[in-house]
Amino acid sequence: MNAEPYPSWDEKLNRALQSWRDSAAHQARRPMFADDRTCEDCRRDPYVIIAQLEDDSTAHRWPHWMQHTFREQLIDVRGELSEALALRPYAGATIAAFLDGAGLRPCHTWDQTTRQAVQIVTDQSVLVDLWLRYRMATLAPWPKRVRRAALHERRRS
Repeated sequence: MNAEPYPSWDEKLNRALQSWRDSAAHQARRPMFADDRTCEDCRRDPYVIIAQLEDDSTAHRWPHWMQHTFREQLIDVRGELSEALALRPYAGATIAAFLDGAGLRPCHTWDQTTRQAVQIVTDQSVLVDLWLRYRMATLAPWPKRVRRAALHERRRS
């Protein structure tokens, strides 16, 4: 049993949101965002779409740098959650040990432990998606903080 403290999903997301805010001034000045055309990935990302629609402090469209860096932060959070799950002890090894190569073999060749490991990962993916969709609808002050941080730095320079 691992006694190491594991940050909650909300803690991980809050750290990512803080990082989003802290990097706002730098990100807003990056040349890749100069023309403010939203890339296809940001335009289609369901979490970005939900977060923008729920942000009552704007006309439901963030600048591209804000969308893109937000999306990157969420990708990192999802990756951390997946990695943490994969490294959890399971059946004398880790979940990752049973997933390794499973996708390259037909499902009917999987043993019961591999089937269960795949189901655990699938279940967590669904839960993470539902949790993120809920959190996108409850971001409240974060987008405003990010815009304010970017504007504050711009005024100082």
